Amino acid sequence: TNIVLDDSRSSASRHSSTCDNLFAYISDTVAPGIIVYDGRRDNAWRVTHASMYPDPDLGEYDIGGEKFTLMDGVVGLAHSPAQGLLYYQPLATDRVFSVSTAVLASGPPAEGTDLPVNLVGRKSSQGLGIAVDPRDDTILFSPMTETAIAAWNPITNSHRVLAQDSEKLQFCAEVRWAERDNGAVWALSTRFHKYFKRSVSKHEINVRVLRVKEPGYGGGYVPIHPHVLRRAANF
Repeated sequence: TNIVLDDSRSSASRHSSTCDNLFAYISDTVAPGIIVYDGRRDNAWRVTHASMYPDPDLGEYDIGGEKFTLMDGVVGLAHSPAQGLLYYQPLATDRVFSVSTAVLASGPPAEGTDLPVNLVGRKSSQGLGIAVDPRDDTILFSPMTETAIAAWNPITNSHRVLAQDSEKLQFCAEVRWAERDNGAVWALSTRFHKYFKRSVSKHEINVRVLRVKEPGYGGGYVPIHPHVLRRAANF
């Protein structure tokens, strides 16, 4: 489960003096859907869509040659205030989807109404953590098989790999753009697959908090060809 807070409507509201004027979007992985909570009205509702369910063809994962199967639905969430979009991805998929936050915030959908979901793009493999760089709305994510942190801008279609490490970046559960750290990207790698398969060793480092410094801060990321991964030493 992930929670994203949306306070983008606060400045235009007479209730902006309180921190309650926000929406929270909560992923439900087991019963795939997104729960929307309206803080000002203290009300909540649930939305669902076929895209939030796991893809049966992508329920097997391969991390460093270690394979496991997990059919998890929507889990990763990221908010783009500038685009007015909530990005999301199930664990068992190679796709990223989006839905308008205006639609989510408008209240419970009428019976029989389809949620207007868009397919944003496809990744090289499955992943959990996802984030947005608000400076240019680049999507940050961590493809599991490649044990990497990558960036993709859906507006310009530019692809970048920020870091790759076959040991340190195993199963990144969280990826975050750090506003107060000069644009660095923080990641939480967990080696969850080893816990899941009960092959974890107490003699190894299994949980890491990693800081990936953006190369050439202020000048943008270093662009490379899509899906081509390279090693970065900026850990």
